[in-house]
Amino acid sequence: MNAGPIGIAALERSEGGFAMVALDQRESLRTLLTRDGRPASDEVMRSFKAEAAAALSPYASAVLLDRPFGLNGSAAPPLDPGSALILAADRFVQPAGEPVRSSDVDPEVTVELVTASGATALKLLVVWREANGRRERARTVEQFLALCAAAGVPGIVEGVVRPPGDAWASEDARDDAIVAAAKEFGAHGPALYKAEVPGHGRGDLDRVRERCAQITATLPCPWVVLSTGVAPDDFARAVEVACAGGASGFLAGRAIWSEAATSANPAEGLRTQAVGRLSRLLRAVPARRLSPGPA
Repeated sequence: MNAGPIGIAALERSEGGFAMVALDQRESLRTLLTRDGRPASDEVMRSFKAEAAAALSPYASAVLLDRPFGLNGSAAPPLDPGSALILAADRFVQPAGEPVRSSDVDPEVTVELVTASGATALKLLVVWREANGRRERARTVEQFLALCAAAGVPGIVEGVVRPPGDAWASEDARDDAIVAAAKEFGAHGPALYKAEVPGHGRGDLDRVRERCAQITATLPCPWVVLSTGVAPDDFARAVEVACAGGASGFLAGRAIWSEAATSANPAEGLRTQAVGRLSRLLRAVPARRLSPGPA
């Protein structure tokens, strides 16, 4: 069992709830930063992440960064003192322009790197498919949580679901998978779980809330939503509905900063559009603490 509410206290806002920004995207970010058909260089990606961290961390309870493009060696870019660092411990199989196909634990994310970077939590993305791979997924999650225990930090498990074929048979089938993934991964005892928004956060919002309540009921830990699959303009409402169903906030990226990434001036877009979107999201998260406040 990994660290519980006390272990994730550093990721909460002072008033309660999680308002966390994800900047651990890799090839999907490269696609967003492509200009005139030329893929963005590694340096362009690193610069964007550093600029985003500077612009958004004053408003975020935590910022999630990856090792390859988010860190400079073992050093993270400067964050606001009130924002904690989460380090992604996953390694993706992700062809350019496509979703993540699979993942494992990055062997270069070690206890020593966690300590040197100042990370206060680790995150692992795991792809869930109903038909196969459960045993391999279990090994990956257990390896990740063992790393978290050795480093003395809480672990966040992110489950992303994939259809058995080319597409989901229905929205309900996808939502069933989201709930099933939460049950499977929650059984391993992460400190925090990260889930996709049922129904993509649109349509019958009462139904979305009910599905979120099912996720809450199946998990032994708090959980937050990610923004993949939800239109940026819909995400604040999706967060409100998810929290009404028991979620405790968000750990999101593209719904906050994708417009900035594709704009003519990404740095300016981060300071204006992205900050504006994040500010609206803060109001969607209820002020309820999961853990005791500072003494």
